[in-house]
Amino acid sequence: MDSSPLDRIARNVAERYRGDRRLLTFEELVEEFGAAPYLLARNS
Repeated sequence: MDSSPLDRIARNVAERYRGDRRLLTFEELVEEFGAAPYLLARNS
């Protein structure tokens, strides 16, 4: 049986969230910051 529409939506959202790399480990953040600091730094 196919999964419910809500299950498919949840899976799609989770995949997009991971694909956008919104959640990084501290080490990944430091590495990305070192490669492109101006993209990650913001003015206060």
